[in-house]
Amino acid sequence: MPRAKSYVTPTKENLKKLENLAEQMEDFKLYKALCGKDVTERKRFEILWDTYKGLAGGDNTKVATDGRASLSSRYNENYKRWKQLSQWADTDIDSKYADFYAQERQMLEWYVTESLVDIYTVLAE
Repeated sequence: MPRAKSYVTPTKENLKKLENLAEQMEDFKLYKALCGKDVTERKRFEILWDTYKGLAGGDNTKVATDGRASLSSRYNENYKRWKQLSQWADTDIDSKYADFYAQERQMLEWYVTESLVDIYTVLAE
């Protein structure tokens, strides 16, 4: 069985990039979310999703090659799934699907950090 791809390292790298971009752009809410000592991991990602919603919400730019998904609809679908998976992570630790749920949650956390790095990089230029 092939080993599943890990999203942990790229997510950590993206968080570091976001920290630098937030400091550069003086986005103190985002910077505090990334660097705050009293911010839990779950709260950090809630703030990241909220930041992404503020940038992507209502944006109907097509992001799928077949034109079926917009930036806003992709946010809505991915955030809803991440929220569901985060709740399951607290309760479903023993089922045969627990590892799959954790990996999918990590992939969505990578997605939101990757998207924000892309957006903030363009805004910083």
